Amino acid sequence: MKIYPLGVGQGFSTKYFHNNYIISISNTNILIDAGTTLRFSLEASPYTYTDIDYIFLTHFHFDHVGGLEELLQRRYWSTTNKQNQKKPQIIIKECQLKQLESLLSPGLCNQNLTLHDYCDIHTLSDEQSSLTIENTIEIKFIDTTNFHCEDMISFALQIYDLNKQQNILFSSDIKKLNNSNLKEQINQETVAIFQDVDLTYNPVHAHLTEVLSYYPDTCRPILYAMHYPDHAPNTFSQYNLSFVQQGIPIMY
Repeated sequence: MKIYPLGVGQGFSTKYFHNNYIISISNTNILIDAGTTLRFSLEASPYTYTDIDYIFLTHFHFDHVGGLEELLQRRYWSTTNKQNQKKPQIIIKECQLKQLESLLSPGLCNQNLTLHDYCDIHTLSDEQSSLTIENTIEIKFIDTTNFHCEDMISFALQIYDLNKQQNILFSSDIKKLNNSNLKEQINQETVAIFQDVDLTYNPVHAHLTEVLSYYPDTCRPILYAMHYPDHAPNTFSQYNLSFVQQGIPIMY
């Protein structure tokens, strides 16, 4: 499993790209979120638009979906054989479908084209929590609705490499950790926890002290801070907390 941080920054970061990731398992590339800086972060990475096989969206803030339309546009118009081109698959929950259509339809549903000309949309029912991809990857949706922002649909993800029997936990954006069941997802096969961390107390992101008090000390060796403010790395070092670094892959 290879985790490539396209960006690690908060929505308003001026130093880092948005907190988006490519997870590679058995030659399958999964994009986790597509913020407005995606055009720059992909260019700075070893990946291209056509390398992405699957797209998962944790919620619909601009730093997580603002670059999605451009990704689909660039991929579609970069190929001449439209009939046989391989389209990316967007995997969402049923409760996210209207939001996705509202986001993409104004820019894509014209010139006799529909969303399905640009991508395949796979919708999981609200009762279905996980999906197996290529028989080697399992993605589990963990509902965090209202735990990031009130009245906002959001999800954390747990990503399993079935061949290696490993998994990673990806919090996405969350404030109310104590209301969530993220800790309960951690097991002996969990090799990393990627956790949203802020350094100011606010109503939508967990503060560093809240993160450290939520997870047991036994999780500290596998805990990585992400989605952090521009000045955060110095503070993380003082707390002996690992943090994801933009453009530097993590391998398992």
